[in-house]
Amino acid sequence: MFCKKCGTKIDGIKKFCTNCGNVILNDKEKETIAHVKTINHSPLPKEPWTTKRALKVLGIVAVVGIIIFYKIQNAADTTAIDKNNTALNSLDSGNHTQAIAQLQDASSNAATNDTKINTLKNLAYAYESDGKNDEALSSFQEALKLVDQNSFDHYLISAEIALLQKNSNSAYVNFKKALGIKPDDYQVNNSLALFYMNLDGYSAEYEDYSKALTCALKASSLSDSVVAKINLGVAYFYNKNYDQSIAVLSLVNITQHPDVGFYLGYDYVIKGDTSNAKSYFQQAINAGGVAPQEVTNYLNSN
Repeated sequence: MFCKKCGTKIDGIKKFCTNCGNVILNDKEKETIAHVKTINHSPLPKEPWTTKRALKVLGIVAVVGIIIFYKIQNAADTTAIDKNNTALNSLDSGNHTQAIAQLQDASSNAATNDTKINTLKNLAYAYESDGKNDEALSSFQEALKLVDQNSFDHYLISAEIALLQKNSNSAYVNFKKALGIKPDDYQVNNSLALFYMNLDGYSAEYEDYSKALTCALKASSLSDSVVAKINLGVAYFYNKNYDQSIAVLSLVNITQHPDVGFYLGYDYVIKGDTSNAKSYFQQAINAGGVAPQEVTNYLNSN
């Protein structure tokens, strides 16, 4: 072997040239150094896809997904709430058919349990106001599946279901439990006012006009809705406070709520005012109200 630097012959076992001191490498050592140089001049390796890093990235994706989900959910819920409120205005104006369609839409769009429950309850009340008790019962039953056991809504909805099933005892117990949880809630006071007036004939054993008026006054203080005014006016009528009944019911548009015209007519019949009685009866009929036989007889004889 010869030194590559000075050309001096070298014994094969020596590691350096005895003439110039140059280091002598065998083939294996040269290969090792060449490999090291290759590694040192290559780019740094990327971070390996470890479980920890994978979880970190998946976590970021999950958070973004949740944020997007809640934004979509909140938007859907806002739409449902807006439709629910529009429907209540339709109900107040006497347009039951439109209110029902709007509440069906609101219920379908509801993204959270609370909104779903409220829209289903209001849909049931809209059905009831339109005389569709089977549909009302179905909506209440659907809402009941979503509520927490022993909650206010659990007792209120259970009471409404019991009343539609003509189980007045169960209705009374559940209404009172709901009232105990939320004594200042409009709906339970309004429902109890109707329950005590027994307008549907389902709760004769609990008929109590004085209690009905107390609940109607409370409901009216909690809501300025037309429905609250009507029920208060009717409660005054059954308590024989005809002037107050007239004062409240006169604020309601008869063309939108024909039955109010009949109650005003009865108020004036009792007061002996034939002219006003006939006028309100006729307004109710012209607005599409179905006149009871005694109203028809009164109009024909006066």
